[in-house]
Amino acid sequence: MKKILIVEDNNHLTEILREAFVEVGYNVEVAMKENDAMDIIEKMKPNLVILDMRLQFGDGMGILDLINSKYPETKVIIYTAFEEYKGLQSKLLKEKKLCTFILKPVPIEKIIAEIEKLLDTSDCQKLQ
Repeated sequence: MKKILIVEDNNHLTEILREAFVEVGYNVEVAMKENDAMDIIEKMKPNLVILDMRLQFGDGMGILDLINSKYPETKVIIYTAFEEYKGLQSKLLKEKKLCTFILKPVPIEKIIAEIEKLLDTSDCQKLQ
C-alpha cells in the first residue's frame, strides 16, 4: 500500500483529502505543523508528500529541504492557495525538489489523478 503524508493546516480540507485518499486505497497520515511533518516523514517514509507551503506553525520549504536531503526518492506535490509560490515552480522543478504544483482550489478527482500518475512513475522529471 502506497503511503501519503498530507501537510496542511486547514482541518476541513485535511479531512476531505484524507478520506478521499483512504477510500481509493492509500495509507494516509496528516500533519498540521512543520515539526509534526518532519517526525512523520522520519517514521513513515511516505511515497508522496502533499505539501502546503504556508503553515500556521512552520514553513513548507523546510519540509521540502528535509525530504530532498534525506529522502530524495519521496515525491512531493506543492498544494497551496498562494500564487506567489507558482513563481518558484520552474526553479524547484529544475532542481528536482518537487514533482508538481497544484494551486487550490481544485477538484479532488484531479488531485487523485495526479497522485496516481506520480506514483506510477519512478522519475517525476519524465512527467514535466
